[in-house]
Amino acid sequence: MTQIQLIAIVLFLCLAWISPAMAEEITFEDDGWYSWEVPAGHGGQKSCCYSFNNGNIVRRGCRLDHGMDEFSITEPCDEYSTSMQIFVEVRKGQIRNIQPLSSACPVKSDSEVVRIENVTETQSVAWLKDQVAQNQQVADDAVMALSFHTKDYALQSLVDLLEDRGQKQDTREQALFWLVQSDYDEAYAYLDRLLK
Repeated sequence: MTQIQLIAIVLFLCLAWISPAMAEEITFEDDGWYSWEVPAGHGGQKSCCYSFNNGNIVRRGCRLDHGMDEFSITEPCDEYSTSMQIFVEVRKGQIRNIQPLSSACPVKSDSEVVRIENVTETQSVAWLKDQVAQNQQVADDAVMALSFHTKDYALQSLVDLLEDRGQKQDTREQALFWLVQSDYDEAYAYLDRLLK
């Protein structure tokens, strides 16, 4: 066996070993709630729901099933996390809702949340970009979720959307909004260059 053949075999075995976690697309078999976990940037580390109490804003856990009518629960959300969960609701085979929440955020749902394992940040970002392009119902939520990923993924995704003149104006405005909301020096440097 030559050295080149040996290297080829080793590379093949390495690819075969990582492919189950890396190559699969994010798919949903049935209606319901799904979630996956990825590393979080600044926004994703603290993303939770809020309630108003005597004029004060209090961070609370989140309820998935009741929309804006009853979106928070009584459990406090006092902790930050270096990871976040992307919650996705599927109804009649369509994506109806996307909620990126800190992994430290208490979450309740009326139905079981199906966890999707081994989703990479690259896969998460690619799936969310597809939703921005194809599903106007959740495009704003998808842009927000993109902005909550780790710095490099978040900034590149937002800048790509903002600079893409083929995108809808609303989408570009959302990208600009979340870029301004980010805590990254690189975002401010980029915006400073735009304003010159």
